[in-house]
Amino acid sequence: MSWKGLAMVLMISAFCLDGAFGESDLLFYDPTTGQGEFYSTDGAGNADLLKNYRNWRATWSMIVPGDFNGDGFTDLLFYDPAAGQGELYSTDGSGKIRLMKTSDGWRRTWSMIVPGDFNGDGFTDLLFYDPAAGQGEFYATDGTGNIRLLQSHSGWRRTWSMIVPGDFNGDRFTDLLFYDPAAGQGELYATDGSGNIRLLQSHSGWRRTWSMIMPGDFNGDEYTDLLFYDPAAGQGELYATDGTGNIRLLQSHSGWRRTWSSIVPGDFNSDGYTDLLLYDPTAGQGEFYATDGSGNIRLLQSHSGWRRTWSSIVPGVFSGGADGSPGPEDDESDGFPGPTGGGYADLLFYDPAAGQGEFYSTDGSGNIQLLKSSSGWRRTWSIIVPGDFNGDGFTDLLFYDPSAGQGEFYATDGSGDIRLLKASDGWRRTWSAIVPGEFNGDGFTDLLFYDPAAGQGEFYATDGTGNIRLLQSHSGWRRTWSSIVPGEFNSDGFTDLLLYDPATGQGEFYATDGSGNIRLLQSHSGWRRTWSSIVPGEFSGDGFTDLLFYDPAAGQGEFYATDGTGNIRLLQSHSGWRRTWSTIVPGEFNGDGFTDLLFYDPAAGQGEFYSTDGGGNLALLKASDGWRRTWSVIEAGNF
Repeated sequence: MSWKGLAMVLMISAFCLDGAFGESDLLFYDPTTGQGEFYSTDGAGNADLLKNYRNWRATWSMIVPGDFNGDGFTDLLFYDPAAGQGELYSTDGSGKIRLMKTSDGWRRTWSMIVPGDFNGDGFTDLLFYDPAAGQGEFYATDGTGNIRLLQSHSGWRRTWSMIVPGDFNGDRFTDLLFYDPAAGQGELYATDGSGNIRLLQSHSGWRRTWSMIMPGDFNGDEYTDLLFYDPAAGQGELYATDGTGNIRLLQSHSGWRRTWSSIVPGDFNSDGYTDLLLYDPTAGQGEFYATDGSGNIRLLQSHSGWRRTWSSIVPGVFSGGADGSPGPEDDESDGFPGPTGGGYADLLFYDPAAGQGEFYSTDGSGNIQLLKSSSGWRRTWSIIVPGDFNGDGFTDLLFYDPSAGQGEFYATDGSGDIRLLKASDGWRRTWSAIVPGEFNGDGFTDLLFYDPAAGQGEFYATDGTGNIRLLQSHSGWRRTWSSIVPGEFNSDGFTDLLLYDPATGQGEFYATDGSGNIRLLQSHSGWRRTWSSIVPGEFSGDGFTDLLFYDPAAGQGEFYATDGTGNIRLLQSHSGWRRTWSTIVPGEFNGDGFTDLLFYDPAAGQGEFYSTDGGGNLALLKASDGWRRTWSVIEAGNF
């Protein structure tokens, strides 16, 4: 069974069931957009955004919660089978995450990673299951992100589709329920603290169409209970367990929606019983239900308009303190911002005339606060490219100086300081565009260089230390592309491209394949020839990258949605826009999940922050006067 929304969400719930406090929080992950969003819940079925992250790796197949550092907040293990990597992150109670450890060389065929207490040391341990090899391996964690083998088992059944953790015998170690739909069997096993397992009970004649089995506390005794869901029949059944591997029906429900892809257990109303969040991606709906200890459920809140592309919803403790008090102090300088930073975008302003760069944070209301002002910067940088070039979670920067034929990679540290990673000489002096993106799937930002004079485009991978490696060189490219816009235009996990030629009024969408090759998705003619800016962002909430086109000559801006095949659809057309905006910067400036915009007018020395609403409309957050008139580059990121 696939992780995405199904089997693994069952396992991760082990945290909400063992010592959870207050209401459960939630992490939503969308691989199509590379987004992760942390939400707190309020006990009535409502959810409030804590943090929104962009540019997460699109190839995580599992996100496993646990207590991997002992601080009381739910930590996270991200697993990427394509790369053979696992990364453990801690969370801090405000939605921020910090890398604990990156591990390479992991087996690429693990289908399930199950959290639990398998050795009794207080940290969450892990069971890895590889059905192709018929193997299961138990690992202990040590509080710093390292793992240690407890026990390796071979000869395991290859047809287990779910392994559900719980307390099925009343000792202090996590037990396991294995379910084999092909055989219609369920087996409950106890673990012993050393990675060994012992059969409690084997059951045959089980329904073969259960798609999810959820652990929880549905009757208030000391043992883990179970919710079974059969979408084909539209049924849900709640069972109690008795400590010896037997199960007893509490309640059978018919008429359930058949399109729930995720059922997430947690404490959503603080009554002590496990509650449920049911998510239907086809309808874009989420519904919170309370349970009552007898197998009955009661609607808390129904939500519509939810994103349809969430693949994982992870319950945990991501807000507040382990005793109900406020969480650790929110300190941006301690490294917590994680893979893409905090909830709001920061900004880098560069003034070549003065040789200055200034880093600012934003606050969600359109205000900015200086992080760091640096002087003595080279005055001949023509392009500054943001990206993840060293894997520390902060936005790094590539500076390109065509006059010197040089490129320099710098890391940032969360407080506005930068550190040289690598300086490279001998670069071509005729690159007009350097486009960041995910072009090879290794987790670091890759680069597309475009030389219109030569009609060439070259894709390069980066390695985390500032080095670059050629993926593919293309000749015969059109020499009149004025804009190359990266985005998610076909949902394959790699960055796609929109190329715009104002001379011919054409736009072409291309997919990339992870090796530097491109494939035409769609070619459009008859486009307006006076677009000066095409800005990518999340303007409709459908999971694909949307676009804002700006025509200063006409004073117009138009928002378009894309559909995954290279087509575009008008969301909203605006007239009467200022004709002197030189820069439009996309970013998360108010925390609502849609891309917001900073407009900069150097002639007037003004900057205006606007929020967007998912329908192509804008609302002014803040207008600021007295801005420097000589900024040539403004980049958003996590600095």
